[in-house]
Amino acid sequence: MAQQQMTKNRSEFEIELTSTHPSAYPSIKPTAPSTVQSSSSSVGNSDEGKPSEPPVLTASPEVKSSLHQSKRNRPSISKSDADLEISYTIRKSSSDDSAASRSYCDDRLHLLNVGRRSKVQADNVFAASALSLYLVAEHPLFGFFDLDLFLDDLIAVKTQFCTSILFNAVMFRACQMYTAMDSRALEYGRAFQMDAQKLWEAGSSNQQPDSLTSVTALHLLSLGCLCEGKNEEGLKYLADGTSMGERMQLFGATAVPSDLHTNDLAGNEAKARTQCAWSTYTWLMIHALFYHSPGISPPKDQIPKLITAHSNGLTGTNEVERSTTNFVDQTFENMCKLAVFIHEMTSNYYKKMGRPLMSRISLDSAESVYQKVLAWSNILPEALTRADPPFDHMVIFQSLYHMTILDILRPFTNADLHFRTFSASDCTPESASRVSIKQLKHIIRTYALDCKSREYNNWWHGLYLCVANALLNDPEETERRVYFELCVQGISNLYPSAQVAKVMLQGLFSMAIEKHFLSAAECAALLDQFRDQRGLVESPEGLHGTFFVDQNLSLTDPSKATAAELADKFEELFLFNRFTSGDDFENT
Repeated sequence: MAQQQMTKNRSEFEIELTSTHPSAYPSIKPTAPSTVQSSSSSVGNSDEGKPSEPPVLTASPEVKSSLHQSKRNRPSISKSDADLEISYTIRKSSSDDSAASRSYCDDRLHLLNVGRRSKVQADNVFAASALSLYLVAEHPLFGFFDLDLFLDDLIAVKTQFCTSILFNAVMFRACQMYTAMDSRALEYGRAFQMDAQKLWEAGSSNQQPDSLTSVTALHLLSLGCLCEGKNEEGLKYLADGTSMGERMQLFGATAVPSDLHTNDLAGNEAKARTQCAWSTYTWLMIHALFYHSPGISPPKDQIPKLITAHSNGLTGTNEVERSTTNFVDQTFENMCKLAVFIHEMTSNYYKKMGRPLMSRISLDSAESVYQKVLAWSNILPEALTRADPPFDHMVIFQSLYHMTILDILRPFTNADLHFRTFSASDCTPESASRVSIKQLKHIIRTYALDCKSREYNNWWHGLYLCVANALLNDPEETERRVYFELCVQGISNLYPSAQVAKVMLQGLFSMAIEKHFLSAAECAALLDQFRDQRGLVESPEGLHGTFFVDQNLSLTDPSKATAAELADKFEELFLFNRFTSGDDFENT
């Protein structure tokens, strides 16, 4: 009976996709609308406006780290003081937070001395905890550096694979994520960024040579700034890092493999070069997915596979027992492969932006890429498709996989077109998109809103944007309201670790008002709840974002589909509705 009900709730095309590509489209049991809810607190239901209790960190079955730390108030630091001298110190930890009592994802972090790498005088336990969280939560996805080479040089104060600018850039990103654990991290992350910026400016004025560590640092700074809503700064870092990488022939049209670049390239340097090339390339292609840029050609080196730690000690120290650090393993390898598929799409869709998109691409070419992505899913490792229980970066990978499919098919979803290489009678781009949205909704319902990383890993935001867009464009969706509110809750969870979450919400609310799905008063109330629950001091420069929030509009009128444009429009709609309806609610 249950099997009959499942079949009844699925389209013919979904049944075909589930049977031929079960890793991409696992069977989903139907769920009654009343059961679609999260056990985590809903937007606005926090205790007296305080942030929710930070989650206890568990990464994957192999990686465990107790980074649970109580919330503390930030020290009072004025912007002018920070500009004059980056020298403030994180308040000393209590005895319960002593280095000996802490557990990190890698034992080398017990030896961290921040003062040897940065002018930000951060408590070593605090910094090690933030770095440990970063290595568990984001490093498996992007692997911006070879983990062992980085940590060895960090602790031994060597500069081949860990320079001061790279350390500051990593700590900027790590502190952003760690803000979900400790609100002090927000200001210190900005201080690490300032230190990195000063080092970059000094190096540029002295015409320092290009380096792998600088390429990685610039891309980490770009990622951090974009997450904080510093759009102009973030895109400048991105352009500088990409230009340097191309000059070093890491990727793009000038890319050459390491063994051709120089005959005497040392083993570790070749390893670091390959890691840098593929990690920055993967970040650039994920960026291209959100910003609709053509991207760059992939590296010529093979994708790096395993990264593991040694068991020997550091030079000049007692032997240290190191935990295995194979975070990057299969997740990173397949993120790189996904990036190549994204490039095949973006290089065709967004290269010649002067002409209408539909005049540049065809359904046949889109179907060809779609079939390649589907075929690839059949050989994905089980750890990325069927791990039980699932772990965060596995589910984020699955979300990015379906977001890629949605972008491949989006230009054709409103056309009465059928695929040529499928057998189902309803094998249309629209039907395929609905099946992927169904998978993303399942991830929201069963995992994303209750996972450990819901407050610090901002890579969940694409999942919520995609589902919210689908809901706003489908008035016949029976669970439309409840899923939209879950998306709002999910995005609000990401603040303040990703402050740009606020303009994401304003952009979605603008769409909801225009489509008569929510009133301005309802949106304002939701935004007030978000502000009260997650209220921390925003970036002094304000929040901006040129990534696309209205995904359908981005294909026909991209300038009006960005987060910044829609956030401004929300303010206009808010004021207009207030004036015409006489509603008495505060301006947000």
